[in-house]
Amino acid sequence: MDVQEPGFILEPAQIEMGSGYALSVSYDQHDKPIVDVKTYGHVDITKLRRDVEKAFPHAQIRQVGQKSTVIVAKKEKPKGKSKK
Repeated sequence: MDVQEPGFILEPAQIEMGSGYALSVSYDQHDKPIVDVKTYGHVDITKLRRDVEKAFPHAQIRQVGQKSTVIVAKKEKPKGKSKK
């Protein structure tokens, strides 16, 4: 019995998807906010930092300007017909 499962080929690719950001807020042992920021596309980092500092005074801001990685998966075509 020769059964071939469909597979995927993963190739890194840059995709233009617009721009934006994601925030995650946690607090340290002294109840000070820690804001993790992930950005993608064209984001005004200076304005984003000001907005975060205004919303969360004295916050530790991490990962500003980090690019997200996008992986495109292409379905691999089966090589021949499977026999049952």
